[in-house]
Amino acid sequence: MSFTIRPAVPQDAAAIARVRVETWRSAYRGIVPDSTLENLDAAADTQRLRERLSTNPAIFTLCAEDETGQVIGFATGGPNRAEPLDYPGEVYAIYILDACQQQGLGRRLIRASFEELSARGLFPAVIWALEANSACAFYRRIGGVQVGRKPIEIGGVSLPEIGFGFSDPDVWP
Repeated sequence: MSFTIRPAVPQDAAAIARVRVETWRSAYRGIVPDSTLENLDAAADTQRLRERLSTNPAIFTLCAEDETGQVIGFATGGPNRAEPLDYPGEVYAIYILDACQQQGLGRRLIRASFEELSARGLFPAVIWALEANSACAFYRRIGGVQVGRKPIEIGGVSLPEIGFGFSDPDVWP
């Protein structure tokens, strides 16, 4: 599969929201409450995403699209929102449709995100993931080192989240 990565624009909001909802429902089934997954609404997220893409230059979003121009994944990041403080940048989210995974796209999105963070003076960086999420193995494979663990509440349930630190640009994926 051929794909390209580019900066997102406000017109991508609906496609990004669709990818987010589809990937949450597949990646987090059995981890977060089913009611939370069933209540996800791409249409409701679209306006919020469109506004953020239009008005918040501190946060970047990158789209991955296939050869037909369909958005199949995205990553978003910016300044670290929490700890550890020695990681000034954070990749807030990376989501790829199931059918497009295992093809190198995750590595490319992470690398593009790290390059963007570095250009903004926000590297080293951290990525947080639910401990039960299979993505944790991916972050370890690409050089992430566990630098934190904290609870996060989703759907009224407290779940452990792991922070993966990336500090060496020579080992970027």
